[in-house]
Amino acid sequence: MSQPLPMTEQQLEQLDDRQLVIKFMEPVLVPLRGASDARKVEALKALPASLRPLFLLRVLDGHAAGSAWEYYVWTGILLQSPDTWPAVLGSLRELGALELLETLADTAAVHRKRMDGLDTSPIVNSGIRSVGDDAVMAETDGTGTGKVDTGGIQRESLPSKPSYPPPSASDLERSPELQLEMDALYAQYKATIQEAYRSGAELIRAYVRGNRQPNS
Repeated sequence: MSQPLPMTEQQLEQLDDRQLVIKFMEPVLVPLRGASDARKVEALKALPASLRPLFLLRVLDGHAAGSAWEYYVWTGILLQSPDTWPAVLGSLRELGALELLETLADTAAVHRKRMDGLDTSPIVNSGIRSVGDDAVMAETDGTGTGKVDTGGIQRESLPSKPSYPPPSASDLERSPELQLEMDALYAQYKATIQEAYRSGAELIRAYVRGNRQPNS
């Protein structure tokens, strides 16, 4: 199973926080594109527990960072996954990204409002077949600490009663109000996720330096 990239001291010092997290996790995540959920869980479990929040940070940001519509669609898909969404939130708690968690809570409220509208709609629902290339099936540990684990059951996402059609960019095209809401939330997301990357980069620097062999 792939492990994070060994980092030189020069890389630890010169790469910015986001670049460092992306480069460090690249050997783990790139081989998982298009992989089964079981393989993704295996890759997550193979990481040291202290590094698992970085995996799930990239699960979130790898698909959400590009634009407001990508943020809308990806957070909506994750929210409908009863396993991945709480795992991502738990990882962000562990990284201390509290403002980002508030932004995601506000985003979830927008998605739930959309779901409430669909509950009264005659749309025939096809459900969700996948949560994307970089997503994994994982949970928070249920202790309230936000520690990431891969066992147990903790449902913090949308109720599982009916499944809903996935969000799409056309939702924003049809609703100027929704577009404005998501533009504002995406701007908040771009600002607040820096806190998670800052904590993630500090974690990497401490991990690499603490595990470096003498004279390396």
